[in-house]
Amino acid sequence: MQHQYQVQQNQRQQYQAQQQQFQQPLQQPPRPPSQNRCIELIAPLPTFLRFSEGQPARLEIEVFGSPAPVVTWYKDGSAIRHAPPTIEIGSVGSIHSLKMQEIFTEDSGEYKVLIVSPFGKLETTCNVKVEGKHKFFRLSKIFSMNHVYKCLFFFNRYPN
Repeated sequence: MQHQYQVQQNQRQQYQAQQQQFQQPLQQPPRPPSQNRCIELIAPLPTFLRFSEGQPARLEIEVFGSPAPVVTWYKDGSAIRHAPPTIEIGSVGSIHSLKMQEIFTEDSGEYKVLIVSPFGKLETTCNVKVEGKHKFFRLSKIFSMNHVYKCLFFFNRYPN
């Protein structure tokens, strides 16, 4: 009998402890990163991207910060300040992007985003490779019997 009484008393104590836990006020959930005084890179650039020449391209990051950080885009170590009309740098909320209406082989290179806040600096880098639509191959001196042929082969690697 005494053992059964102890079991019932233990169960009663567990029940009371659970009731006390539910009666306590809920703790506030953690604040989103933008309300903490920090910067946080949520979606960095991929390390490598490949594009086909003539196509539109978009590089995008997502960064939270309080206060809002300053975001600067670089190509091959030089800040992109005076972008041509075909390049658009912008942001909507926490998403910052660099859009190119049409990308060319000259646009290949290292793109970096520097994010600066009073609480620190972050950066993310992406190597961009733009492949031309057309590839040229020269084969010279193809021998066949006593004839020498010079050939130029041309093909479209990315047909429409």
